[in-house]
Amino acid sequence: MTTSTSTSSTETIGSVLDRYEHGTRRALQEALAAGLRSTWLRRAEEFERARPRPGDYVGRSTPEERAARDRRLARMAEMCRHRASLASPVEFEDLVWQVVT
Repeated sequence: MTTSTSTSSTETIGSVLDRYEHGTRRALQEALAAGLRSTWLRRAEEFERARPRPGDYVGRSTPEERAARDRRLARMAEMCRHRASLASPVEFEDLVWQVVT
């Protein structure tokens, strides 16, 4: 039985390996970033910025729907800050990025 490859005839083994290496590197970067305190604090800030503010366009949403959205976003920001509190107080961010880039 013969095996076939999914690469085109113009694609070299090296380019296939480079593509997979890039994907692996990116997955590792994301996994390591998830453990950094700064990542979770940044996410908390994003949720806080997404909360409704006076003067925002509300469309056809009801006051109850807007209040529910505000509570949901506030809770998400709180959970991110809690996750940040569980991360190591020592940031290894510079070292992490040196290793995976």
